[in-house]
Parts: sequence; structure tokens; C-alpha cells
Amino acid sequence: MTSRRMLTGLDDVHRLTLGRLEPDESAAFLAALVGEDRATAEPKALEEVARLCEHLPLALRIAGNWLATRTGWTVRRLADRLASEERRLDALSAGDVRVATAFDLSYRQLTPAAARLFRRLSLVPGPDVGAACAARLTGQDVHDTEDTLEELVEAGLLGSAENRYRLHDLLCLYGRGRLVAEDGEAGIERARRSMFRWLLETAVVAGRWYEPGHGAPPATWRGTVDLSGADKAREWLQAEAANWLAALHAAAADGDHATVVEVAESLHWFSDQWMFWGHWPEVFGAAVRSAEALGDPLLEATQLNYYAWAVLVCEGRPRDSLPYTARALAAARRAGDAGQQAWAHAYASWAHRVLSETGPAAEHSAQAVALFEAAGDLHGMLQALMSHAMVLESARRDEEAIEAYRKVLTRLDEAGDRVEPHIAAFTRGSALAGLGNCHGHLGRWEEAVQYLRTSVELSRTDGNIALESRYLLSLGNVLLEAGRRAEAREAFTRCVALGSDADPQRVAEARSRLARLDDGRRPTLPGAGVR
Repeated sequence: MTSRRMLTGLDDVHRLTLGRLEPDESAAFLAALVGEDRATAEPKALEEVARLCEHLPLALRIAGNWLATRTGWTVRRLADRLASEERRLDALSAGDVRVATAFDLSYRQLTPAAARLFRRLSLVPGPDVGAACAARLTGQDVHDTEDTLEELVEAGLLGSAENRYRLHDLLCLYGRGRLVAEDGEAGIERARRSMFRWLLETAVVAGRWYEPGHGAPPATWRGTVDLSGADKAREWLQAEAANWLAALHAAAADGDHATVVEVAESLHWFSDQWMFWGHWPEVFGAAVRSAEALGDPLLEATQLNYYAWAVLVCEGRPRDSLPYTARALAAARRAGDAGQQAWAHAYASWAHRVLSETGPAAEHSAQAVALFEAAGDLHGMLQALMSHAMVLESARRDEEAIEAYRKVLTRLDEAGDRVEPHIAAFTRGSALAGLGNCHGHLGRWEEAVQYLRTSVELSRTDGNIALESRYLLSLGNVLLEAGRRAEAREAFTRCVALGSDADPQRVAEARSRLARLDDGRRPTLPGAGVR
């Protein structure tokens, strides 16, 4: 027995969710309907039709029947027709069978509250949403919203997994049509603005867990999500990332420049925890434009520095980051702010070091140290001292670099709880990795391996996957140089398995090392422990 609803009242039955087909199953289904010759003649177009049908059996059957009865149509022609969101639901009809009709049957059975929420979920810009965010669309209490969301799940109009809810694209298009027809322009705009305002306010509070001088939400904050710890804040920021990013872009488009800058500022140190998310250049680029619109040179310098970091680290374009550090330095000088001048020098040093330009890297590093000292910025000073050590390491002045890294660790220990825990973990892991690299350069394999294993464990415990991938690659390189091939293979394998939040360059290098090991060749190394 099949049903669009879950039929929760039935007892002693085995329930099996019939969801979307796998892509290869969709292609086979369509091929059976349109004929093998047409399917094999346009495989890419066939895949596109399946994707636009969301791999739903009903939609696939309609698309296949459409082509089967129109022998003069190419598969590409149907794919292009379905590509238009405005026409897609109308296009998915064949005779008396329509996708929209099936959706209508379920929608008309909903309670008024569920129907209203279903329509407004089409306003969610990301692929899924949490209950607290969904509640902002209707003004319901979060617990009531959870009940309503579950009603939509039971009706087969919403998918759910791990406390997240998702409308697939075809249902989203249907919901958007009902929204326009039933809610009115003013109601739609109020719902969207309420959701976006809540997303940005919550992003600021969550991000500040990672900002020195902030931490836990203020006692006056009355939020509807659990942000009781930094780990909870990270979880929320990552889960709702697509949604708060869209809200940020909307604020920028509306000219709400103060909000854009506030959000970017609150996420500055958090961005180090999630370096390869892929959207930090968007965040900080929007904040640069907003800071310029506000006409505040200190805000401009700050956001230019953040954007320079994003270009340098997230996009891997060190040369292109240098004009932004230069602009940041000029703006910080206009503002008379030593701290942002120091950060501009620190990021410039980093870029020059990556470019193997040791002289300019050392000069900028020295200026950063002096300016951070003058500004009394402990967190910045630790990063500048780290930068100085890394410049020495890059120049293969390994004994001096070892002393410099030890100085960082000493300063970190002396600072104690004056350094935010995640910044302390970030800094300690980097310093230990640097010690491991330097000992590797000097052929002191046991010390090198010990330091690098500790840095890997610290980054893993801290949840910083980007750094863990870097340190695993360094560890694997050192183990390989030491002739410990089995252990090196394990380190490279762990690096490759870390997923999309890892440093893509390091993952690619680890994969290359593994391929050469599998071929029985000695991997080509740029030098043990190079980061």
C-alpha cells in the first residue's frame, strides 16, 4: 500500500520511505521511457532532465511520457523548457497527469497553519532550515512550529533529517505559486524581513562566541536557539550558513551598511574555524563596500584586512591580496589606529612568505610586531610572533625558527586565560607544527613526528578541519622522509578523508602522495613539512 501521507495510524506495518531515485536510476527510468537511442544520443541532457525533475518518479514519468509522445523533440529541448522555473510545473504535465495536481491534493488537506507555513517556507533561500528560523516566517512559537513542520513531513510535502527541514525544488516552486496567490506582497515582505533580521541578529551573537571580549551571549539576550557554548554557536552558524549569507546580501542591497559591517566583524575569528567554507570573500567583500559607504576609515581598514585574508587564504591568491593590505594600511593610518596597521603588515607578511619573498615578509612581520606591541593587542601579537617564526622557517633558518616558535609558546603560557580558548588552540597547534617542520628539516625525525602528531590532535579536538588537513600533510611528509612509509600512508589517507572543510590544496597533495605510493614510486616532496 502506498500513500503520499505517512498513515501514522496504522499498526503492525513495516514502513518504507519511497523518496527520490538515485541519479543513475533516474537515467535508466527515463531511458526506458524514451528509448535507448535517444537516451544515449544526449546523455548530458538526459541527466539534466532528471535533475530538474528532482529525481521524483512521478515527474520523471511525466517527462519521459512527454518525450515518448513527441518523437520530433530532442531531450535537450525538454531540458531547456524545464530550466525555466516559471514554466517548470506547467511543463511537467502529460495528458491528465500533472505534478502540480499531486501537490494540490496534499496541500488542500493541510490545516490552515500548516498551509501558511508551507507557502512561506518557499522564502527560505538555502537548501534547508531549522525550526527556529522557520518560526520567524509565521510568528508561531518554536515548539508549535516544530509540530507544524512535522505535519508537513507527514503529508509528504517536506523532508527532514537531523532537525533540518527541506522543500525540494519542485515543491518550492509550487509553494511559491501558492504564496503569491494567497499571502499578498506586503505579507510576503514582512515574513522575509522577519526571517532575515532574525538570521543576522543570531549570526552576530553566535559569531561573538569567538571574538575576544565577547564570548557568551549577554544576559539580556532572549534567543530561540541554543547558543550556550562555542560548539553550539559553530553548529548553528554552519547549519544556517546559506540562509544568513542570503540575509547579509539582502541587507547590503537594502543599504543597511551598519548591519553588514557588524555581522562581518562578529564572524572574524570564527572564519579561522571554517576557512574553506567558500563564501568568506563574499562576506568580507560586502563588508568592505559597506564600510566605504559609511565613510569610516577604521571600519574600512578592518574590513579590507579581513578581505585580504579571504583572498590570501580562502582563494589562495597571495599576490592579489597585497593591494588590499596596502589599502587597509592607508586607511588605518588615516584613522590613526595602530592595531589595524599591524594587521595590514601581518597579512602582507603572510602573502610575501607564501610567494617566497622572504625579505618583504620579514620587514612586514617586524613592523607588525612593533605595532601590536604599541597597540597592546595580545591576540594580534601572538599571530605576529608566529608570522616571524614562519618567515624564519621559510628561509630555512631552522634553529632560529625553533627559538621563535618556543617564544610563541612561552608567551601563550604566560597569557593564560587572557587568550580566547579557540585562539589559544589555533596558535599552539601552529607553533607545534612549526617546531615539527623545523626538526624535520634538520633530520630530527622523532621530535618532528611528536610535535606534528600533537598539532594534529589539537586541531582535531578544536574541530578545525582546515588546520588538521595541513598538519596531517606535514606529518605525512616528515614520516615519508624518515622512511616510515606505512605511517605516512595513514597520515595522507586521514587527510584525504577529512571532507569539504579541509584545505583543498593539502588534500590534493595528500592524494598525489598516495597515488605515487600505490604505484611504488617515491612521492616528490617540496621539502619535509612544507606548509
